[in-house]
Amino acid sequence: MKSPVSTQAGFTLIELLIALVILGLLASVILPNFSGDATKGKVLFSTMSEMGNAMVRMKLDTGCYPTRLDGLFVQSVNTAANSFCGQDMTAEWKGPYTRPFQVNAGGAASLNNISTNVAAQIGSMPGGVGTIYYIQAINVPNAIIHEAMMACNGADNTGAATFADSKCIGSPGTGTTRTGTFSIQIDQTR
Repeated sequence: MKSPVSTQAGFTLIELLIALVILGLLASVILPNFSGDATKGKVLFSTMSEMGNAMVRMKLDTGCYPTRLDGLFVQSVNTAANSFCGQDMTAEWKGPYTRPFQVNAGGAASLNNISTNVAAQIGSMPGGVGTIYYIQAINVPNAIIHEAMMACNGADNTGAATFADSKCIGSPGTGTTRTGTFSIQIDQTR
């Protein structure tokens, strides 16, 4: 009588090594695309756009923009000293215009969900025939600036030096910090 033939179950060492090499190559291609920078760039652009929309709603009610982002959800800070037009806006304020968020003593928003030490503040500058109002995020990692520019303008045109060139401006940092600024235009008055 013949004895049954036994077969070995499982993989050989060579087959396992080949599988590991293939998985390693796939991981090296795929993982850089999941760094989170793209998501953080989109969140930065979206958050700043929401703040800008709230600023526009507040201006419709009060006739003026605040100089502090907490003025969008705290009525008492909207004094003449904290408005771009120099008027007390507390009587006309019908907010809150946005959900509350963490701010520092100067009224700048903390955006630590984007990266450590990222903060957003309101600014203005002369532009064209009037004044340009914008929100600027500072201490933004360069990779996130790139992604925010893509979300805003559809291209990374960080070379755009003025708002005349695009709705958003990105200024990457150099040297050891590798952080810069990302700004979004809210309005241009005449």
